[in-house]
Formats: sequence, structure tokens, C-alpha cells
Amino acid sequence: MYYTGYTITKLEPAHYIISDAQVYLSAKKTVNLTLVQYPYSGQSGTAHLFYKLIKQESGTDTSELGVKDNLVDHNVTISFSNVAAGWYKIQISNYSRDNGPTAAGNGYTNDGNQQ
Repeated sequence: MYYTGYTITKLEPAHYIISDAQVYLSAKKTVNLTLVQYPYSGQSGTAHLFYKLIKQESGTDTSELGVKDNLVDHNVTISFSNVAAGWYKIQISNYSRDNGPTAAGNGYTNDGNQQ
């Protein structure tokens, strides 16, 4: 297994970030993403972020999974099923559909293979 992580320093509403790190899958599999998320320092409300994997070779992506919760003292794991082999980056979006706050957090997957 190979560890790939990201950090959200300050993700404004209606913006997204893409991880610098990539994860490599040598075969089709389920990818688990373990994460924490919370309002940026001094902000109130509930973080509501959306996550997906973007295949680097083709630009295709997985379905988007949403998490609406402030996860500070515990994490949550979300799963992307039947992800095809290839190189992927993680996209995190703050759509602020419910007037949510600027968000911060981090996460990782260890489901990839070292290339």
C-alpha cells in the first residue's frame, strides 16, 4: 500500500482544490478516503464538502461524495467503488449549498500502489 494525503488550509465557499499528491491504482478497486473537515478558524456553521477522484490520464472522474459534518476530534471514511486502474488526484469542493463556512481539514488514502 502507498499513502497519499492532502491538506485543506482555507477552502472558500464556491471554490475547489485538487491535491498535489497522486495515488496509483494498478487494478480496479474500491478506494477509501479518510478525512477530517471543519470550519476555518473563527467561522461558525457546518462544513459541507464534496470529494471525487480525477483520473490524470483522461480527466474522467468518479462520482462525487458529500460530507456534511464538523469532524475535529474524529474522522470519517468515504468509499469510491469500482475505480479503474490509473493515476488519480483528489478534488475537494466547497459548494456552500447551505451557506456553509470557509472550510479546513485534511485526509488520506492508503489504497494505492507505489509506482
